[in-house]
Parts: sequence; structure tokens; C-alpha cells
Amino acid sequence: MKYNGSMLALVVVLLVCMVQVVGVAAETNLVVNGSFEEEWTVVSADTPEKLRTVGWTANVLHHDELGPAPDKVDGRSALRMVSTTRRNAQFLNSVSIAVDGGKTYKFSYWLYMKDGITSIAVVNNTAGAFIRETQMRHFADDYMPGEWQYFEFVFTLPETCEAIRVSLSQSPLTENERTEYYLDDVRIVQLD
Repeated sequence: MKYNGSMLALVVVLLVCMVQVVGVAAETNLVVNGSFEEEWTVVSADTPEKLRTVGWTANVLHHDELGPAPDKVDGRSALRMVSTTRRNAQFLNSVSIAVDGGKTYKFSYWLYMKDGITSIAVVNNTAGAFIRETQMRHFADDYMPGEWQYFEFVFTLPETCEAIRVSLSQSPLTENERTEYYLDDVRIVQLD
């Protein structure tokens, strides 16, 4: 059987396109507005320094300033958080993310710590517990001025887990220490 060169080229192009589409689908970010590109709005006229954005729920009692950052990894915006709240207080949580129990996921983000200490983790909403493999404390002393660092964690959910969220909180190691950081490109993708 003879194959026409142009027909073979067409088949190769179609296969490459299919592989690219499958690769993009596998990398779908489950975090709503994880790059903080959506519009920021004022929570209350009494607190214009406290903003909110789509996909995230802020506890206005646990932060001093929340809004777009003057520096970012890419895109138009990133998150800027400033807090002097009590330790272990949760500043901000992503909206709940429906997941498939027993599956493996990748959690990643870019962070620039300017001051203090913070904790970032994924929470198993079904069990009400942090996912240990994703818990990370970040110290400003570990960053050079202007330095963004990339973090990535792979974790497998328990079979019973139905929902998760990203949680940003004051470190349990500090009491009323000023914390300031920038966060960008928060992602959770299913690997299997």
C-alpha cells in the first residue's frame, strides 16, 4: 500500500494536536482565580485597604491589608497580604474545590515573602484537616529582596475526600509579628 507524503504529514499533524490538547486538559487548574487576575472590590467603605476577589474568601478580622500586589510572577496581578494578627489565624481560603477521592494532585504556587512568617497548605474539607504533604511555613529571612520562589507538592487524597481548599494563615510560630507577602499562580491539578 502506498502512502502519499502529504497524507502522512496530515496524520502526524493531527496526532501532535491531539497530544497537545490532552496535555492541556490534564493541566487544568482547579483553583478559581489562582493567578488573582480577576477584579478586586472593597469589602467595606470603612476598610478600603481590605479588598476581595473572585474565588477566595477572606477573614477581614485576620489581616490588615489584602489586595493586588505591586509585583507579580506573570499576568496583571498577584495577591498582597499584610497582617499583624494572632498566630494560626486563617487570612484567606480558596473556595471549595470538588475532587475525586483517592486521586493524586499537584499543588504549586509562587511566593515572595517580604516580612515575617506565614503558612500555606491544602485542607481536606471533608475531614476538616490539613493535608500534611502540602503544609509549608515560609520565612522572610529565606528570601532575597524581590525574590520569588516556586513551591510544588504532590499528594494523594484519601478515598473519602470530596472537597479541598487552599488555606493561607499566620504562622503558629509568631504572635502579632508583621507578615507581608506576595502570592501568585496558585494551582492544583489532578495528575491521575
